[in-house]
Amino acid sequence: MGLSGVNIKKALRTAQVQFPALVEAKFAFHHRFFKSTGMLYKSDYGGLRHFDLKGKLLLDVGANRGQSIVAFKNAVKSPKIIAFEPNPRLAANLVERYRGDTDISVLDLALCAAEKEFTLHIPYYRDFMLDGLASLKLEEARDWPNAERFYFFNPRKVAIETCHVKGRPLDSLGLHPALIKLSIQRSEIEALSGAEETLKSSRPIIMSAWPWPALIDFLAERGYSYYGYVGGRFVPRHRSYMNWFLLDEHSAQIPHLLAS
Repeated sequence: MGLSGVNIKKALRTAQVQFPALVEAKFAFHHRFFKSTGMLYKSDYGGLRHFDLKGKLLLDVGANRGQSIVAFKNAVKSPKIIAFEPNPRLAANLVERYRGDTDISVLDLALCAAEKEFTLHIPYYRDFMLDGLASLKLEEARDWPNAERFYFFNPRKVAIETCHVKGRPLDSLGLHPALIKLSIQRSEIEALSGAEETLKSSRPIIMSAWPWPALIDFLAERGYSYYGYVGGRFVPRHRSYMNWFLLDEHSAQIPHLLAS
């Protein structure tokens, strides 16, 4: 296979499972770099700057290693942030990192339609934790590592760790968010089904990493339109890394940025 035939993302994934210490170093560097420079690690978060979010509550559902927390703080003035991360290892890391920041709270909860205990499935490949792919759905966690995503893939090296996590409806927490960001491996509808009253009363902007058809339809029934943020404009039904769902009142704040 010549260099021209190499899939760079696939090659990087393959390398990181072989050298996990490099991954930890990468995330530590990313955190310091973006925190110190004020830059956004993904351009999609630039859309935050166009809305009136100063001092308001932002929810980071599926906080992982805190990438969105840094982006929120860089793009919005004095936000209040509540991060939800059911993976106990990642939640503990976030608690330690933001221990002295009174504007950030970390809850080791999964959001769901009704209060219950969940099994969280965390995929490993070659003993490397694919923490960003932990899911409440076994098939989502189990099927992601495959030959399309890793060179020299060996299915016998895939393992799933399970842990029990608490699940609560967002409505039970009495929060009034201006924005909800979701990155929870196609469990978005489950989370939003427990947030019907919050959606009605707070009418938040919603960001999602997974704009799958069922989610688009679910939110459309509640008045939301789907956009990607590309080149400083909101483009209807354009898939991006992080995708935007806006109500008419949100779109009315940015008419000059709406692509036809």
